[in-house]
Amino acid sequence: MNTALAGLAGLLLLATAPAARADKLEWKDEWPRFRTSEYVTTAVAGAGLITLYLIPRFQPTWGRPVLFDKALRDTFRAESSTARDNWQLASTISYFSMMGYPLIVDALIVPLARGSSTVAAQTSLINLQAFAITGFVFRATEALVRRARPYIQMCLERTGNYDQCKDEGLGGTNSFVSGHMALAVTGAALMCTHHAHLELYGAPWDAIACGAGIAVSGAVAIGRMATDNHYATDILAGAVVGALSGWLVPTLLHYGWSGRGPGKSASTLGAPVPTGDRHAVGVSWSFVL
Repeated sequence: MNTALAGLAGLLLLATAPAARADKLEWKDEWPRFRTSEYVTTAVAGAGLITLYLIPRFQPTWGRPVLFDKALRDTFRAESSTARDNWQLASTISYFSMMGYPLIVDALIVPLARGSSTVAAQTSLINLQAFAITGFVFRATEALVRRARPYIQMCLERTGNYDQCKDEGLGGTNSFVSGHMALAVTGAALMCTHHAHLELYGAPWDAIACGAGIAVSGAVAIGRMATDNHYATDILAGAVVGALSGWLVPTLLHYGWSGRGPGKSASTLGAPVPTGDRHAVGVSWSFVL
C-alpha cells in the first residue's frame, strides 16, 4: 500500500512541474488529427460499454487458478480483513487516479496552461478513445469468459452453492480480465506515450511522470491480488489490454514509431472498432474516413 501512496504523491508533485515551462505546446503537422473513423470507434466502444454494464451478471462457469495463479495468490493475498480493506481503498484510489490524471492534468490543464487548445483537444480525444476501447474489451471479456473471482471460487469449493457465494460480493463473474488493471495500465500507457512525444513537462519530468504512472499501476495490480479480487493471470491479461489501447493505438494512428507520424497508409485507413457477440470479442478495423 505504501507503493500506491508514494506513487500518488509523486503524481501530485509532478502536476506542478509544468509551471516552469512557459513555451507553447505544438501538435506537429505530421501527426494526424482525430479522424471521423476514430469518432466512430469511440462512440461504438462507449455504447457497447454502457450496454454491457446493463447486462445482468451470469453465474460463473469456472474459477480455478492456472499457471502461476496459486503461488502468487498465496504470496499477495492479505490475511486480515483490515488489510484487505486498506488495499481495496488504496487500489481504488490508484485506479481512479490513473484515469483522472491523464484526462484532466495531462490532456487539459497542462496543454491549456501552455497555450495550446489543439494539443488539449487531440490528447483528450485520444485518451477517451483508448479508455472506451479498454472498457468495452474488458467488459465483453468478463461477460464471455465468466471466470469466478478467487474469493467466490473459494466459497464455491467450500459450499458448492453459488447462491450462497454470490452474496459475498457484487460482480462475482468479473475476474477475467481485470478491469481495474486494464484501465490503470491504459492511463499509464497514455501518460508515457504523450510525455514521450509532446514533452509536456520537460526533462527529466516527463520520464518521471511515466515511471510514476507505471508504479501506481503496479500498486493496483498488487491491491487487486491482496484483496482476492483477481488472479495473477487476470492482472496480466488486463495489463496487455491496457498497453495495447494506451500505447499501441495512439502510436499507430498518430505519433508513429519514430514520433514523425504514422505515414499515409495509417493516416487514411481508419481506426480499430470493437466488435463482439455472445461467443467472441475482438477488434476490427474501420475504413470510415
